[in-house]
Amino acid sequence: MTRASLTTYAVAIAVSLGVVTQPAHAQEPTARARRAERLVRAADAKVRAGDAGSALGFYREAVGVDPRNVPAYEGLARAYVLSGRREDALETLRVASGRVPRSLPLTLLRAEILRAAGSGAEALALLRALVAWAPRDALVHAARAEAARGEGAWSEALASYRAIVRLGEEGLASESTLEDAQRYIPALARLTPLDPASACTGSAVREALCR
Repeated sequence: MTRASLTTYAVAIAVSLGVVTQPAHAQEPTARARRAERLVRAADAKVRAGDAGSALGFYREAVGVDPRNVPAYEGLARAYVLSGRREDALETLRVASGRVPRSLPLTLLRAEILRAAGSGAEALALLRALVAWAPRDALVHAARAEAARGEGAWSEALASYRAIVRLGEEGLASESTLEDAQRYIPALARLTPLDPASACTGSAVREALCR
């Protein structure tokens, strides 16, 4: 064995025994994540105390420390809403979508804020994409169903509620989510003939909605 090989072997043994630790730069992401978590907890405490304005700085710092920290973005967006800055909340979530793609909680929150802002059609489009990413998440289907009802898309809402029932049979939907779906299905089944998209043939979208 060469001298270089012996050195590499010795270092590997030392690392495995904990004698040699990883370089500081290798530990940095974990340290940064922990710091971001502490900042989020401090911000959450401010919100609980009714001081959303002061929480904003903590959440923004947490995002700067760890740009992939989902609770930091979620907290920042909610604090903006509480501070009457809905557009800033939406911009926060648009930025987050580029840094943490396909985050279920952030996308659901963005859709919630869009609906509250009167942009129901945009929220529904966002939730359709989310269902495609997470077809076995009952909460995602529930959010799409609610948004579809708000837009008068009865057949689409019905499709999501039926999906929730199927997921419930596999134990993948909470009792309350399942109960909501079962309550709405009969009424929506009566309304779907009034929905222009209710025909089950003619396009892939319509066929998918009828499943």
